[in-house]
Amino acid sequence: MASDTFFKHLNAFRGFAILNIVAAHSWSILLLIPSPNKASTESMFIHSSSETLFHNSTIYFAIISGLLFSLVLKKYSWKEFYLKKLKNVVVPYIFFSVIYGFISGMLIIDPSSKPMELIEVIQALPRQIVAGTSFAHMWYIPVLIALFLMTPIFQIIVSNKKLNHISIFIIIIPLFISRSFPDFVWQNFVFFFGPYVFGMLVGNNYLLVQSIIEKNRWGLIITAVICTVILAYLYLIDLEAIYGVKLQESVSYIHKLAIGFLVLNLLYLKEKKSPKLLQYLAKYSFSIYFIHMFFAAMFSFIMVSMGLTSPSSFGILLSGLLVFFITIIVSVGVTLLIKRLSGQYSRYIVGS
Repeated sequence: MASDTFFKHLNAFRGFAILNIVAAHSWSILLLIPSPNKASTESMFIHSSSETLFHNSTIYFAIISGLLFSLVLKKYSWKEFYLKKLKNVVVPYIFFSVIYGFISGMLIIDPSSKPMELIEVIQALPRQIVAGTSFAHMWYIPVLIALFLMTPIFQIIVSNKKLNHISIFIIIIPLFISRSFPDFVWQNFVFFFGPYVFGMLVGNNYLLVQSIIEKNRWGLIITAVICTVILAYLYLIDLEAIYGVKLQESVSYIHKLAIGFLVLNLLYLKEKKSPKLLQYLAKYSFSIYFIHMFFAAMFSFIMVSMGLTSPSSFGILLSGLLVFFITIIVSVGVTLLIKRLSGQYSRYIVGS
């Protein structure tokens, strides 16, 4: 199968990933505003459901990044690879980091603190850019950049059968080393090495893996269902880490891998009838990622502060759905506006 036949379903998977990421924040922010420390009894069911279904959806992004390298990008020279990432990832990231640095420092103000002075905002920007702390969702981009920087090493590992044990170690280590949001710690990087290397490894044996998934589809479905039940229970009882390992993160890792490869296989089988909506969202997925959190936070704050969100589980469910749809629509709209205004330079701003 020629490489260009992979594009549709891989793009559709990227659209699936961004929908899950926006969904994760649509309910989590809505619940966080009235109860910053812990979900209320009334909202615990929605909190548990949202975290179970959507938390760690950035794993899908890591998988697709690894897949795309093995299936498409490895044909480029390293110079071309890094220039593409510099233009499409790093420069837009810096652009939005500066914007969010000013917004979070001077406009969005914690009631217990005062606005930062202009010089303070400027002085904080280098640290925020390095650590991904200009806004709540920006933490993933430094992780992604680290994945790109490590790619030559990972490529050597996944391409050498004698180093299969190292690949397996990297893939399973997230079960024992948990990510720690929103801290800028080494564990966050190691956690995402796993799905990225897994994606690279699958990409090197793509048709074979798709065949294996088809033959073991029910095993993956059962795994996803079991993990869903366990995760929901762990969130309901709010179980803390055991010996430093966060069980929620470990189970969620397996959960997202199982769902991710099931969805990828389904989209692969439906290559000729790839969902147009997912294709469209995939086209702007990186831009949506950069933009969505601001609007999800803004719309959630408006709904809570104006009393438009019922404290009941059903009310929170409906409010989250509204935030989700409006955030997607507005994020795409802002992306199109930026592209129109910036023309040929849009990739340096929104990555597309």
